[in-house]
Amino acid sequence: MRKSILLLLMIVSIISQASGQASERESQSRGGEIKGVVVDQSNGLPMEFVNVALYKVQDSVLLTGTITEKNGSFSINGVKPGSYFLEVNFIGFQKKRITGITINRNSPVANLNTIQLSPANQELEGVEIVADEDRIEYKIDRKIVNVAEDLNSSGGTAVDVLQNTPSVEVDIEDNVTLRGSSSFTVLIDGKPTSLDANDVLKQTPASNIQQIEIITNPSVKYDPEGGAGIINIITKKRKRTGFNGIVNASGGNQNTYKGDFLLNYRTGKTNWYVGGEYSNRNYFSDAVMNRETYNPDDTLYIDSDRERVWKRSGKSGQAGVDYYVTDDQTISLSTRFGEYTFGHDMESETQKYSSDQSLQKEFTKDISNFSRTGLYWEATTTYDYQLDNNGQKFELSAHFSRRSGDEEDNQETYFTDQNYDTNEDPDNEVRTSEEESTYRMRFNADYTLPIRKTAEFEVGLQSKINEDDIDYSLDTYNPASGGINTGDFTSRSFVFHQNIHSAYAMFSKEFSFMSAKAGVRGEYTDRELNNKDSSETYGINRIDLFPSLHLSKKFNDKNQLMASYSRRINRPRSWYLDPFLSYRDQYTLRKGNPDLEPEYTDSYELTYLRSFKKGFISLETFFKETTNRIERVPELFDDNIIIMSFQNVDKDQSLGSELMLNMPVTDWFKLNTSGSYYNYKIYTTENGKDVTKESNNWRLRGNTTFDITKSTKVQLTAFYSGPSVTSTGSRGGMFMTSLAVRQDLLDDQMNIMFRVHDIFGTRGREMITDQPNYYVKMEHIHTIPRISLGITYKINNFKRSNQNNKDREEGMDMEF
Repeated sequence: MRKSILLLLMIVSIISQASGQASERESQSRGGEIKGVVVDQSNGLPMEFVNVALYKVQDSVLLTGTITEKNGSFSINGVKPGSYFLEVNFIGFQKKRITGITINRNSPVANLNTIQLSPANQELEGVEIVADEDRIEYKIDRKIVNVAEDLNSSGGTAVDVLQNTPSVEVDIEDNVTLRGSSSFTVLIDGKPTSLDANDVLKQTPASNIQQIEIITNPSVKYDPEGGAGIINIITKKRKRTGFNGIVNASGGNQNTYKGDFLLNYRTGKTNWYVGGEYSNRNYFSDAVMNRETYNPDDTLYIDSDRERVWKRSGKSGQAGVDYYVTDDQTISLSTRFGEYTFGHDMESETQKYSSDQSLQKEFTKDISNFSRTGLYWEATTTYDYQLDNNGQKFELSAHFSRRSGDEEDNQETYFTDQNYDTNEDPDNEVRTSEEESTYRMRFNADYTLPIRKTAEFEVGLQSKINEDDIDYSLDTYNPASGGINTGDFTSRSFVFHQNIHSAYAMFSKEFSFMSAKAGVRGEYTDRELNNKDSSETYGINRIDLFPSLHLSKKFNDKNQLMASYSRRINRPRSWYLDPFLSYRDQYTLRKGNPDLEPEYTDSYELTYLRSFKKGFISLETFFKETTNRIERVPELFDDNIIIMSFQNVDKDQSLGSELMLNMPVTDWFKLNTSGSYYNYKIYTTENGKDVTKESNNWRLRGNTTFDITKSTKVQLTAFYSGPSVTSTGSRGGMFMTSLAVRQDLLDDQMNIMFRVHDIFGTRGREMITDQPNYYVKMEHIHTIPRISLGITYKINNFKRSNQNNKDREEGMDMEF
């Protein structure tokens, strides 16, 4: 923590010195003032991070500039007497010039009131010209993915969107990592959800998503849970008066199909919406496992070939209402509910033998059927009160959720000949079951106070109340005893409580030479794990502090430098703490660690952004250190069984950079590409000795979009992730390509999408565990590409044009 504070002070000092005579510039704020509010002309909503540049009329020289706040307001102080004009610009919108601005002794303040920016759409002589949004946008503290511009995600889920997103990686099982870490938080419209992070991403239809925000260094206003940062899913919402909506359906090979709808109705002071989704998704993969166990006298070999079908299905619904009490007060209520099922069917053919041939070669066939089914429900209510027109506001929110699930795993083992021919009945059978119920409550109160136009103070409180109730049992079948033995291995029940109470304060200031935002958050954690079958109790009580700092230096309307720091936490899940053994397969057991502590991440970023007329290039340098790191640690046990447990294993570090280019090459060809390169180090202990493992990791990602005609688009994506070390061995590289074609029909009221995912079937994974007394190599690969055909239909579709100003001012939002 001391190192973090020292480095933080160094960053502040460097930027302050580079800014030059800061105090002299600040004193100029006593001069004239130019102010206003920028809104989206299509819906009247305020626009944040809009570039505002001030020019002198006499020679058109750029004098200074700023960016808008959350409420769309801006203020330029210290303006000398004279005549000026402003240029207001934001990616995806038409640039606007405002002339006739005069500052003198009699009129020291020029209030431009409301400035409307039009989306980059226009209608000329009856022909509509539509400017697409950039697929990736860059803002001060986040990357924004515009889902509508990602053709390869059509008919898919949030995971499919993230497969082609900078800083994100998706493995063969659709598990997501952010900057190489699985420790991140997923929010939906800025609110938590009852499902696990990866489950949310796998179950959220891409067709219901407007944008996805990638926030790698959040401010203290956000919950610090998730060491790598936050993935915030912004869902589609229509505020157009009347009835409108969207319907999607798709189907493909491997018995994959889905459908969803979202309907909206707005009238008077209320806005209602309802939606639903059903999906069934399968994919096939092969795996090869080679394991060597080194005994004093010989080596035991286990070789296995596996065929697996991954299955995921579910149905869900959502509904909500916004009630506009007054122009300044809004009450919102939303709910999400559903049923989910995921699992796999797997067959393995295994041979087991020893180096000295003391063990006669054994052949077995194993059949495993794993499934987890459950129900979930969650509700959120918010109250927003805009206390004045300057941005002073107060917000209250409450979130409630419940999830229940049953997990079953049936594993049958047959002793066979070398051809793997099986008998009618299994020789051994193991059945495990787990019942889980989780409850979540979260309460938030946030207050924002603007100070003299250029500063803002924010404070907030939060309480989270969590409870998990888990019952586990295992049955084994032994032909010699002639029956099923309940609890022959182990069974247990436990309850997990975790209550977290926090408060934060944050101050932001727009100086003449830079913008700054700094804050601190304090959290008290009360954690307790109780064994329901005994008096055993494991608990932790602790207080943690989480500072954050964001700095921004805008040199002109095209060049910007940003620096940030944040400290975050990753708390262990309840089953990480369970001290009892759990059966995974005949060679693997799992055991939790009730003394496991949270891991902490200190993250530093320095970003340069160069904007062009129709794109941008960014270079982001980052350093991340995770201490008290939680890691799965394998240990060889009796009978050549590996026990997987969890331990805090010192720390790891990542130092590198990420380059991203978003640029239209021609009017019909758009390129979005990124690459990252970083040095990764793991500091751990093996056999009582300190060990450092290191690798230079790199990733490349490319997205090309071709406008064949006005209504036909083709998109080709490619991704490569290089190999990396892990705490117990290494991970191999992965390469994948995908293709999508979209055809717009009926004046864009209907779209047809054809998609091929993993064209060449190269998406795979290789994992190696290399320990002193054993070695395991596991290779996974998809057997065939996923092919799908989908259709989208918009209800009461509309087009933006310059003649729609009146309708837009009445509340129309962006089209689906």
